[in-house]
Amino acid sequence: MPSGRSSPDYHHQQQQQAAAAAMEELAAGSRRQQQEHHLHLQHQQQQPAFATAESAGVSNNKDVKPLTKKEHKRGLSTGERDPKTLRRLAQNREAARKSRLRKKAYIQQLESSRIRLAQIEQELHSARAQGVLYPGSSLLAEQGIAGKGIGGIDGLSSEAAMFDVEYARWQEEHNRLMYELRAALQQHLPEGELQMYVESCLAHHDEVLAIKDAVIKGDVFHLISGVWRSPAERCFLWLGGFRPSEVIK
Repeated sequence: MPSGRSSPDYHHQQQQQAAAAAMEELAAGSRRQQQEHHLHLQHQQQQPAFATAESAGVSNNKDVKPLTKKEHKRGLSTGERDPKTLRRLAQNREAARKSRLRKKAYIQQLESSRIRLAQIEQELHSARAQGVLYPGSSLLAEQGIAGKGIGGIDGLSSEAAMFDVEYARWQEEHNRLMYELRAALQQHLPEGELQMYVESCLAHHDEVLAIKDAVIKGDVFHLISGVWRSPAERCFLWLGGFRPSEVIK
């Protein structure tokens, strides 16, 4: 009687078990491959997100690093700074100090100029009130009254009327030059500047000679009569007289 292991049923059972074990191994291998493939897909999907997060983190770190450096530099003491930075800071402080000094000097100059201008205006008002400066402004009116007393200003010739106008202008300019010359003498200016004032006054006297020369050719009697002079000058002429020959010369 044959044994159980050598029987055909036993061999058939062993083959079935081996086939079942092989099928299980194939199924397990297939499941492992599917899991690996699934993990690989998940890793590929998560990799761009990680890259984006890393790039954002790098950019944030780049933005933060200069601030931390700057804050670190600000927190440095004077002894820890390099000589170049200290020299630049010293130059900036010196430039700011000089700028403040220049601004202060400019403000003081403006204030002194304002005070000086106020003094000059006060001197001008007082001089005009005393009749020292520009008294010739009323000269034409005085001459008009005098002219009407001798027959009316309308009876003057064109040369005489032009002479009166030019002489009044010259008289005002003469008074202005005299006032400037007196002010220069009071200020004790250098001799060179005083010489300029004197030369301008002498040149101005040459102008009145040219004006008189023009009226002599047109109306010499108007010049000899002295109507064009101020009332004070006419009074002195009336008291002391005059020599027409010298006037004509």
